[in-house]
Amino acid sequence: MPDWVQWLNENWQLIALPVVIFIVIIIAGRWLRRLVFDKYNRWAIRRNRIGLSLFMARLYRPFLFWFVFLGAAAAIRASVVPAEPAGIAYNVLLSLFVGSWIWAAVDYIGTIEVLYLPRLRRHLARVKAPQPPTALVVNGLRTVFIITGLAILLNIWDSPNVFGLLWLATGLTIGILALREAAGGLSQRFHLNYQAQRRLRSVGKVLLSLLVVAGIADMIRRIYLLAAQGLNTTSNLVILFLEIGFVAWFIHTLRSTDLRQARPSFKLVSALFIITAVILAFAGLEPLATHKDDALTFLQTEGARISQLVRTRSSQSDVAEIVESVRPAIVRLQAGDYVGTGMIIDASGYILTCNHLIEGVTTATASLYDGRIFLASVVAQDEQKDLGLVKIDAVTAFPSVTLGSSEQLKSGDEILAIGYSMGLEGETTVSKGIVSAFRNFDGVDLIQTDAAVNPGCSGGPLLNFKAEVVGVLVGRWPGEDIQGMGFAVSTSSIKDFINDVTRINQTAGQ
Repeated sequence: MPDWVQWLNENWQLIALPVVIFIVIIIAGRWLRRLVFDKYNRWAIRRNRIGLSLFMARLYRPFLFWFVFLGAAAAIRASVVPAEPAGIAYNVLLSLFVGSWIWAAVDYIGTIEVLYLPRLRRHLARVKAPQPPTALVVNGLRTVFIITGLAILLNIWDSPNVFGLLWLATGLTIGILALREAAGGLSQRFHLNYQAQRRLRSVGKVLLSLLVVAGIADMIRRIYLLAAQGLNTTSNLVILFLEIGFVAWFIHTLRSTDLRQARPSFKLVSALFIITAVILAFAGLEPLATHKDDALTFLQTEGARISQLVRTRSSQSDVAEIVESVRPAIVRLQAGDYVGTGMIIDASGYILTCNHLIEGVTTATASLYDGRIFLASVVAQDEQKDLGLVKIDAVTAFPSVTLGSSEQLKSGDEILAIGYSMGLEGETTVSKGIVSAFRNFDGVDLIQTDAAVNPGCSGGPLLNFKAEVVGVLVGRWPGEDIQGMGFAVSTSSIKDFINDVTRINQTAGQ
């Protein structure tokens, strides 16, 4: 019998006792969490303590983790672990406990912003004091919580040069929060359309994913070094905990609603990985640096072939991406007894549609793809071009389409037609076809297509494979019932109509 098996047989209680203590404490934690939180919630409801109740709700999940830390510490105390490793384990558990408190506090700042910041602003207004920007208050509180927690962590590990590390961490935290704030408000500051916002979120998702992968790789390397050096390097431990915190933050951001729905394209992911690999190679990172010349030669000789493979990827994937990016800006319009389609062309809520859909009415009901319903007022009409413009009566930012150039189209080019066929509710109808011909009737440029254009699709977009609108579906041919012969007003006539409306509004304003 091996020695270690004999030792376990003779000293099994030394293993069983810590395990039992660990399990008992976790069970007690679950029971206390249910008892304490239920009673506190009832008390908070009676006392109308909404802020404290929400704070306790934030602590509901980490509460059990704290008992896991407590159970681990008690199990180590009851075990035969030597004093030095036990002390290091206590410090690790205490650091995780402090880190969880920091996370809960930073997460609670959103609740503080909603509940208490308006009260602070009303108080400052009464005393006629300057009103601080919301971003400054929120990010300032986050920085205070993070730096306070880091100071506690440095004190736990008896780190030298505490003030220097705190100053460095303060600068990094402020810089990261500022970049995050700038990225979050970029679309509002530059009035980016939905497609540009989607691309920006896709780039951010890929970059954050690269940071998570790099952070996890460096954490594994640093843990190996710490184990090899006997866990006696304080600075490495501090850096390791900072990496754990930032990686957890990045993963939390990646799981947010905006980034979870973002789906980076194959070309974007490939380009960012290639750029990252090239930068690391020229920076001297092995083994990429050793094969830098071979990589450059490969890119020069095989680049054209790779580009061709990317261009010839599945057309079905292209269609799905285009539809996903454009659908939020497609609107189901109900004007009187008629139901058709429109598309939002401006973030303020201007909808482009067909004149014959809104003819004889002053208002229409606009149903968005996300389920919201708004009242829209008729702004302008052009009977000759069969174009109309309505405006949603709401002050909010809407997703919008991008108007492309129909002049770049050629007969035979693939296109997509999207609309609420037959006025059906729910998802829009998508049909694929080609440009059959170009027509001009009564001075109006039309695009003829074999894509299915049924009643109800009128006012919907005709799209190229850049997700750009190249025409507005007319969806009718007077006096005829012909299959595979639909028409759309081209963007050249659309832009003339929009320019005329803008010119008339400017003249009226003067």
